[in-house]
Amino acid sequence: MVKYSYKFFDKYKSFDIIPYQEVIDSYLETQSHLASIKDNYGGDNFRPINSDKEEVDHKGFWLGFSPAYFDVSPTPTGIVAAKADVVSMDMVGLGKKWDHFVYFELPAEFFLIYQKGVHSNPDISIFKQFIEEVEKKKLNNEEILVLAEVYDKLYPNESTITTFFQKNKLPAWRQDIDINQYISIRNQGLIYPICFNSNFGILSRGTHRAIMLASTGSKVPVFILNTQLGNQPPVDEWKIDLAERYGDDDMHFIPDFKNKSFNFYKNNQLVLTSQ
Repeated sequence: MVKYSYKFFDKYKSFDIIPYQEVIDSYLETQSHLASIKDNYGGDNFRPINSDKEEVDHKGFWLGFSPAYFDVSPTPTGIVAAKADVVSMDMVGLGKKWDHFVYFELPAEFFLIYQKGVHSNPDISIFKQFIEEVEKKKLNNEEILVLAEVYDKLYPNESTITTFFQKNKLPAWRQDIDINQYISIRNQGLIYPICFNSNFGILSRGTHRAIMLASTGSKVPVFILNTQLGNQPPVDEWKIDLAERYGDDDMHFIPDFKNKSFNFYKNNQLVLTSQ
């Protein structure tokens, strides 16, 4: 039900509760595969970190552990950085408060209807329109890049964001959006599912992968920490908050482990139920 690029995560099913090391191994096996076929454009950290056991720099780039990443751009027009989520992720509390991940495959329709922005761009309405046009016309790689140029002329208003390294001034409709990343996910599928070292909220990152993968009709895979030690299902009515890029409203979902379904709420009103 998830369109993956490789087979390393195919073994997981939605609502699985999986030991920490097994999930880490799946990410690192994928990373090793990329390292065997791609050059590393990133840093020298290839592993998770844990501030319970080692010193981190909370003001530094990726806590002071610059992660490795590999260019998976499908065109020669730019770099698409594929980075394992667990690399440089702070696994604080491991073995004390949690030791398992829960795997969910969230419905595409939720993102297509309710996702309003990505990490550094609060309004992706025109980008979603762009995606719809690409899918409707079944455009190839070159045609997608040409259409992006057309949209730049149709929607020339620019915005500026400041990253860790620089300021980026781009047409606002595709600010903090990599068209090549969209092409890669559309054509090849998702390399890494989205992972969170949290058990109460998700999608403060992973927003790009979420909307791009959902646009292909695929479910969106996420790992989140189990709420307790061991592999027992979390307590009933486990409320998982969604980040601000899902509108100005309060949005959350509650997983139903018995029926393996999801209930999504907006301002505490049920808006979507999906398996």
